[in-house]
Amino acid sequence: MADEQNDLAINASPTKEFFIDILVRDIKLADAIADLIDNCVDGARRLRPNGDYNGLTIDVEFDAGHFSIIDNCGGISIEIAKHYAFRFGRASGMPTTTGSVGQFGVGMKRALFKMGEHFVVESVDPEGKFKVEVDLPTWKTAVDKDGREKWEFEFSELTRVAAPVAQCGTIVEVTKIRPPIAEEFSSPVFEKRVLDVIQSAHEQSIHRGLHIAINQHEIKHRLSTLIVSNSIKPIKIERTYETEDPDAEGGKIPVLVTIYAGISESSQDQAGWYVICNGRQILRADKSRTTGWDDVVNDEKKLPKAHNQFSRFRGFVFFECAKAAVLPWNTMKNAVDPESSLYLAAKLEMASAMRQVIDFLNKLDAEGEVETTALSDAIKAGTPRALSALETSTTFVYPQDDGSRPAPTSVRISYTRPIAEVELAKRFFNVTAAKAVGEKSFEYFLEREST
Repeated sequence: MADEQNDLAINASPTKEFFIDILVRDIKLADAIADLIDNCVDGARRLRPNGDYNGLTIDVEFDAGHFSIIDNCGGISIEIAKHYAFRFGRASGMPTTTGSVGQFGVGMKRALFKMGEHFVVESVDPEGKFKVEVDLPTWKTAVDKDGREKWEFEFSELTRVAAPVAQCGTIVEVTKIRPPIAEEFSSPVFEKRVLDVIQSAHEQSIHRGLHIAINQHEIKHRLSTLIVSNSIKPIKIERTYETEDPDAEGGKIPVLVTIYAGISESSQDQAGWYVICNGRQILRADKSRTTGWDDVVNDEKKLPKAHNQFSRFRGFVFFECAKAAVLPWNTMKNAVDPESSLYLAAKLEMASAMRQVIDFLNKLDAEGEVETTALSDAIKAGTPRALSALETSTTFVYPQDDGSRPAPTSVRISYTRPIAEVELAKRFFNVTAAKAVGEKSFEYFLEREST
């Protein structure tokens, strides 16, 4: 009977080559490095649940021949390494970090496989230390006694000796760098890209004292702010949504969503929406339909496309939950899941907030055509204020025209004409500036039509 059953069995297991190719194909190298840093940040959260990361460090170095990341963020326990850390995917029963940014169980392996053919992971935690060394070409061909591919790794060193917390941390090194990766690692442009990605992704952790350096360049903290004055008040909305708990059938788990919308300095590069999940930024200055631009949300008036007129707009939405798996991000943590019911609920609030700020910016733009500067003056009187210092408000407050101000007595006129025609007009009116041509030509019209 056993032989009969074996005859009916069909081998549907993936090959290692296929699995690795699929795993690393779509992730960008900078995002792979960010994945490894995410693991260190989760270590910092476990070690310092109070959020004070002063004294904790993450140092990343790379060149054409090697990659390394070293931290002192608490280390990986032997049991976690043995049963979970090197699994392909998040295994059932794996201990979780409250408010973590790592969630899918593929980040470390995906990054290491993408970079090179040989890697070493060493870690010390309060209960012991271990070392895992893997040569990928050898591992790919390894089989068990029955000829099946072996998917296990092995400890090359293992010591169960207690260590002080100050000595706990992890070292990851990759060598035999793949040629396309070596080329990127050698590029100053790529180094700058990694600095930008990590600065954006981990702004909150850096603000709390975490030291992160890329090739000995320390990443500086960049605080998110919105302009506040006596007459300008940004939006701050807090909502708690109940969503399905992935670990409890029929259970619910709360997700805190905080939305900020307002204005900042004029910058087309910085304008847009910022989406942050458990302190990990996944969208930066987004100006696409994903965040409501050029879209109709909840059957309301269509929001405009992003353009220079809205270069002062800033929107921030924070999703926070004890379980990272319920948050609306993709596996590479560089985009939202646009079909997430949680994100769709938040997007309605985002659209309403953005509509209010856009209306203000339209009025600000219109000030350029009339003799009034109330909105411009309110902005000049304002100062940048950290998001954490803002008060709750469902309305974007700004100076309103209550009819008490006198009606404007003049309006600006501007138009564009071919250069040759403007030069002709300059000679006719004996002036040297295009602005003077406009003024003289209007005076010329009035002299002839007002008699």
